[in-house]
This record gives sequence, structure tokens and C-alpha cells, in this order.
Amino acid sequence: MERKEVAITLLTGFLESGKTTTMMNILRNQAEKIRESKQQETTLIIDMEEEGEIAYDDEFFSRHNMIYVRLDNPFELTEKFLSEMELLYEPDQVFIEYNGMFHVHYLEEMKLPKGWQIKRQMTLADGSCFGLYMRNLKENFHKMVQHADMIVFNRCTADMPLQDYGDIVREVNPAGLIIFEDEGGNVLCTLS
Repeated sequence: MERKEVAITLLTGFLESGKTTTMMNILRNQAEKIRESKQQETTLIIDMEEEGEIAYDDEFFSRHNMIYVRLDNPFELTEKFLSEMELLYEPDQVFIEYNGMFHVHYLEEMKLPKGWQIKRQMTLADGSCFGLYMRNLKENFHKMVQHADMIVFNRCTADMPLQDYGDIVREVNPAGLIIFEDEGGNVLCTLS
């Protein structure tokens, strides 16, 4: 039996950076597209996150053929674990919420099951905490954004040095789309 292509979307970010909210928004959009196309797809959500303020919606998952698996230890996320998930659920797509304190290169360098590939990588950052990130977690932040397709700074205000934030990201990732959002999720500006 030929294995199908399984696209992985990876969301990274520190605690309270908006990963779960963003993930739920993406999953709601996915569910709507799948419903409109009348396809039947299975989505696997792997949560490598500490307990944040926002919880996932189990009822929504069950209505839309989405399987939620929570792991408390980043070293539980192995090729063997992913192969077991493939056998159990045969997912069409996988979403991974990855805690920013875990080194993302561990996952990026992991041998994935045949046909599985990280297709999208998004890093979320709380703009109001960016100075703290750079003082205390600079290496972790750089590793998260290094291969990200999109870097979203949320909770930004117009008086923040957004261009400076973008310049710092550009040193590590010259190609990713950088988006700055305000507290309400409205886009203030983008750097491509």
C-alpha cells in the first residue's frame, strides 16, 4: 500500500503567545473548507504545550473528525510515536503545537514517517514581551524563527519599534513573512 502525503503544520511560540487561539482559528477554517468540499479528512492535533489560558474544544474536534493528543514531554514525540499515530488514525494532515522552551530543531531534524513532511511552520510571539525574549530566551527564539514561513507578533502597539523587531528576525530568517497584529488581531503592518 502506497503511503499518502501527510502535511504537517507546526506552530511554535512561548507560553501565552497565542498558539492555541491561532491553532483553533486555523482548524475552524480547515473544517469549513472540508465541509464545503464534502470531503472526509482526518486531522491529527498534537499538543506539546504547557497549560495555557485557552483550552482546545473537544466537542469541535469530535464533530470534525479531529483527533487531539497531548504530550507532556517533548521526547515522547518520536518517529515511533508518529508511526503509531499513522497506523491508528491515518491522518490526512497533522498540526503540532510546540512549546517554545523545547528546542524546535529536535523536531525539524527528526526522521518522520514516510510521506510526512513539515509543510508550514509558524512562530507566534507576544510583541509586548519581545524585549524579555531577547534578554532571556534569545537562542530559543532564534531557533523557532529560523525556518518559519510566517512569524506573527501579536499584542503590538503602534509605538513599539516594530521595524527593529523585524530586523532582528531578518538576521535569522531573511525569507519568512513577518506580521504585526494589535491586541484585537488586526494587522498593523507586514514585512515580506
